[in-house]
Amino acid sequence: MKSVKMQFFIIPVYFVLLFTGTSCKTKITPIISITDFIKNNPDRSSFTLIRNDSIKAQRTLDKKFPLASTLKIIIAIEYSKQVANGKINATELIDITDLDLYYLPKTDGDAHPTWKKNAIERKEITNNRVSLQEVAKGMIWFSSNANTEYLMDKLGLDNINANLKELNLPNHDNIFYVVSSLFLYSTNSKKELINKISKLTQKDLENEYLALHLKLKADKDGAFKKQFNNVDLDLQKIWSDHLPASTTKEYASIMQKILNQKYYSPTVHQQLDIILQSILELNSANKSIYEHLYSKGGSTAFVLTMAVGTKTKNGAKTAMTVFFNDLTNDENKQLKSLLNAFLINCTQGEKYKSIIDGL
Repeated sequence: MKSVKMQFFIIPVYFVLLFTGTSCKTKITPIISITDFIKNNPDRSSFTLIRNDSIKAQRTLDKKFPLASTLKIIIAIEYSKQVANGKINATELIDITDLDLYYLPKTDGDAHPTWKKNAIERKEITNNRVSLQEVAKGMIWFSSNANTEYLMDKLGLDNINANLKELNLPNHDNIFYVVSSLFLYSTNSKKELINKISKLTQKDLENEYLALHLKLKADKDGAFKKQFNNVDLDLQKIWSDHLPASTTKEYASIMQKILNQKYYSPTVHQQLDIILQSILELNSANKSIYEHLYSKGGSTAFVLTMAVGTKTKNGAKTAMTVFFNDLTNDENKQLKSLLNAFLINCTQGEKYKSIIDGL
């Protein structure tokens, strides 16, 4: 039975926020396990595990890490609230060209075009239009950054960020337009940019990103987008370090609230079930094991983050978050390859106890 279970809970490969790349060449050191890496790298990793509302493990719980695409959970929450409250209509048809405005090729691991291809195969796109619900699914299921930027604009950044206080997340940075923010780092004048950023407050940076978003939104002929140049690895690092950040403690609390199905109204939780349970839909074999399986991950060339909330058929509930930063390219790849088995061990049966013992 154990070997059968390990076939399930396959993480979608599309959870990159923006960019992957080759970091500096270093000697490759094999990573034995994620547990081992967390234990040996406390400054570059954080882990929180809650089982049946009881904290079982916490490592570097208050250190803030760039979230990458894991921050899309907050956007999914605001989307679900606005649908439930009748502020927006999940069946509203959105023109694909309005989404494509925010797509920057070679910056998202092909997540956006892969989502569109999948939506066409599922007959969700008709006459170049797709429902707002499918846009939100594409943001989570395939991690489309174009869909994310569109939803940020439609839902309103102030509304999205109001959730940080409502969810009691005092350490969470404000969420901003992350796709548009890349244009600031698309420059050949690296020294000049570094000097400029060093003099800007966080609010100044967010205003810069907003101005770039408005240009991208109005870029119907694509002239502004053509000015974008691929960002080199040094600038990617600066951009990655300035992404919205939070802690595994805070994101475990979010997953716990969603998992317990009591924090919001039943209609809000119903929408969250539709949007956040991508692994149940993309790998339906999980339905034989899990009653609920919420997840979202993210990565840059230096960051790897994952937040999961599960309830198994036998009633065991797990909220788990694991964040990494300052990774080499090889470390990032190795940790991704180990992540699925790690999550299974955290959420199924009593295997999580061996993880705790290993820390």
